[in-house]
Amino acid sequence: AQLGSSTSRNPTQPSSQNLSGLVPPINVNSELFRDIFGSGRVDIRPNINVLLDLSLRSNRMRNPSLTIRQQRNTNLAFNQQIQMNVVGNIGEKLKLRLNWDTQTSFNFENQFKIEYQGYEDDIIKSIEAGNVGLPLGGTLITGGQNLWGIKTRMQFGSIFVTAIASQQRSKSQE
Repeated sequence: AQLGSSTSRNPTQPSSQNLSGLVPPINVNSELFRDIFGSGRVDIRPNINVLLDLSLRSNRMRNPSLTIRQQRNTNLAFNQQIQMNVVGNIGEKLKLRLNWDTQTSFNFENQFKIEYQGYEDDIIKSIEAGNVGLPLGGTLITGGQNLWGIKTRMQFGSIFVTAIASQQRSKSQE
């Protein structure tokens, strides 16, 4: 299924249109929104797969030593699997990435990140929320990887400040 308007074309030729899925881009006509996010365009592209398995199992045992109620056993089974991948841009400065699966072996395999990137002359250079990292170049103090929290980078003149508040979601062994 193709969404949006198109001109008549030969069906054997590939289309030059870039279709972004079921959620069309939104344009916000607000000067404040453009000042914060760099533009008025909101483009979020979800890709979600949901598998629901519902079953009913009824067993009947003919055992005279059991009551009639105990001879009948009915069970309802419900299983679900959800795979979700969402990529989005809000303006030019805010990016959203989400990868989530209910069948992952470890919780840290599910990734979520919101990232704000300021312009070169902004005080706030970047803000990251969700899965963040703090790589450090030295060997004396090691940086944290696989962190869940918020990290911000700011610049005041020639001074750069990086602040992080996070929780480590993995353990390192030496």
